[in-house]
Amino acid sequence: YLLGVYIADGACVITHPDYPDSKNVILTQKKASVREKIKEKLRICKINYTERKDGFYICSPDYKKFEPLCKKSEHRVPNCIKYAIQDVILAFLEGVIDGDGYNTKELKNGLFGSRRIEMGNLKLLEDIQELLYKVNCSGRIVKRERIGKKALLKSENRYIEIKKPTYILSISNEKNNKVSKTNQQFKNENWIDYTG
Repeated sequence: YLLGVYIADGACVITHPDYPDSKNVILTQKKASVREKIKEKLRICKINYTERKDGFYICSPDYKKFEPLCKKSEHRVPNCIKYAIQDVILAFLEGVIDGDGYNTKELKNGLFGSRRIEMGNLKLLEDIQELLYKVNCSGRIVKRERIGKKALLKSENRYIEIKKPTYILSISNEKNNKVSKTNQQFKNENWIDYTG
């Protein structure tokens, strides 16, 4: 669960410029129900943290559990999750959706209802799409062009200008739903059923 939250809406920051090993992992979250879930998981995993109004700060040495995923632009789903049992994949997906999803509904029988995840990392969304198939769901990715518009940067509570396209993964409870990577790029696709 925590890796899912981190990959969706976490960051790894150097806390002192003279000491590159002085890092914090930040799990940004303001929603009360999700904050309670994060606190519970941190307690279960025995990870020390400081809670602030914008989220949770995880210091050394516990940040090292997240360090391999520290470059946000290079975030990918780790193989230990991709090839895990279904319960682990479901917990990871729940963390991703809690961290960066919207139009949320409660999980019902391991399914995710009508939810969407939006981010700029297409490769990460394709990894998440693969996981959805492994838990008998599916997802459709569409490209969203909003370059030059403003978006809220939750971690700093300020608006930034969008400089690259974002992608939206719409989640469906139906397995093997016909899924296209973007709404414009792949008009002549060949469909291959996936069973995982």
